[in-house]
Amino acid sequence: MASPEPSPGTFFREICMKKAFYSLLIVGLMGACARAPLHMQKERRFLHSGLSGFSSRVIENSNVVTDGEHLYLGARAGFIYSADGKNGKERWNRKLNGAIDAIPLVVDQTVFVGTIKGEFYALNKTDGKIKWQYSVVGEVVGQPSVMGQSVFFGTHLGHVYALDADKGAYLWRYKRDPSDRMVVHAFTTPLTHKNRLAVGFADGSLLCLDAQTGDKVWTQSWTDSERFSDIAWLTPTSEKTMVVGKFNGQLAGYNIEDGAQLWTSENASSAAVPAMFEQKVITGTTGGNLQMIEPTTGQVSWTYDSKKPFRWSGIKIYQNYVLASTFDGSLIVLNVKDGSFVWEYSMGYSILGPAAVANDLAWLLTAKGLLISLRH
Repeated sequence: MASPEPSPGTFFREICMKKAFYSLLIVGLMGACARAPLHMQKERRFLHSGLSGFSSRVIENSNVVTDGEHLYLGARAGFIYSADGKNGKERWNRKLNGAIDAIPLVVDQTVFVGTIKGEFYALNKTDGKIKWQYSVVGEVVGQPSVMGQSVFFGTHLGHVYALDADKGAYLWRYKRDPSDRMVVHAFTTPLTHKNRLAVGFADGSLLCLDAQTGDKVWTQSWTDSERFSDIAWLTPTSEKTMVVGKFNGQLAGYNIEDGAQLWTSENASSAAVPAMFEQKVITGTTGGNLQMIEPTTGQVSWTYDSKKPFRWSGIKIYQNYVLASTFDGSLIVLNVKDGSFVWEYSMGYSILGPAAVANDLAWLLTAKGLLISLRH
């Protein structure tokens, strides 16, 4: 007999602080007299199921995002949650049609998110009520983007959709033949720039569309014979340039206007979400390095060898620190100016995505459902 579905009210429950401190192991590599720069404030348990196998569902399940005040996260059980960004207490939950692998996006008073059953939602961020819902063919993957009055998202089939952000009305669709390669990410978060939309695909292709019409502006093929050459992320770095990272570790700078490749670098990237600081990009590599890169030339400003592969998770700037989370459960803290080592924390479980900063707290979500906040 199948186990009954857990009640939504049981998905968040507070764990006493004594137990929480025992579960968070702090590894100090700066000497016995050093003091940790970050201190845990709250720990709450978020229960979900469905993590199995090697797929994008492992990578993108339940990343936590914030609007600066509250937290939002989705789960394989099909629920999307909002939690208070001060104490982690649940504000609301909403059961959607299908497991949530896509990462939510919060814009103004709306939370946008999609499911693997091809349902795309706009929710009221105050109470989680559904504003509108739109159905597509394929699994909604990645994080949506908003520009002007339009919201953009993609599916694992390689389709790109544009809808009216207020009403959910169809605007256009760009249809692309799916890759025959084994897919890890399938589709990147769309990058919006002026009146253009840049996206990346599993076969290493880059595409730029007119955001109003969906017409193709330019396309570039950055492919090789290796599997897992998926475009993992796109980051805008100036009015005309973006940095592109691939799952296999390749990194490149591109001109957004015409698609010209400016530079390339090997073993300089991963699927881990990068961060920007003072017009420079901080990436984690498959080989275990953290590095700050000048986006117009690819020149490296500093490098730190963590000896921990940054295949997943992500990087976040918190005050004067680089918070680099790893899939093996470590949180590495560096000085953002020079990349010097500050501290390392072990959460005991894989960390899903980069930290989310709300109310001067850095929030982390682990694969075992621990939602943890740290304060400087």
